[in-house]
Amino acid sequence: MIQRQLEQVEEKQRQLEERGVAVEKALRGEADYWGESNDSEELDLHLGVMGRQDDPALMQQWFKLVQQKNCLMRYESELMILWERAVWSAIETASSVDLLGRNAIWSRSRVSRRMLLM
Repeated sequence: MIQRQLEQVEEKQRQLEERGVAVEKALRGEADYWGESNDSEELDLHLGVMGRQDDPALMQQWFKLVQQKNCLMRYESELMILWERAVWSAIETASSVDLLGRNAIWSRSRVSRRMLLM
């Protein structure tokens, strides 16, 4: 379950990275960009003219992408912590079972030795 969520986060990060690259290129005047706002209305940020590099809507889109990326990174960190806890819990459980098994064997052998001594 955690692995699937990590894969989804990775895919979302990849998509955000692609959009971020396009927005940054548009901000530098290197490319045209057609983006969309958070409310799903198409936001036309066509930058055919170098003078429009500092378009406020484009800057706003870039900051939203940075915010989304930061949220995903925090979520990924939380998932990694959960994953590590699950791994350590599994190791602890396996160790406990192993110790219980060894204790049972040791106890049986102790009883066997006592029986031999009698």
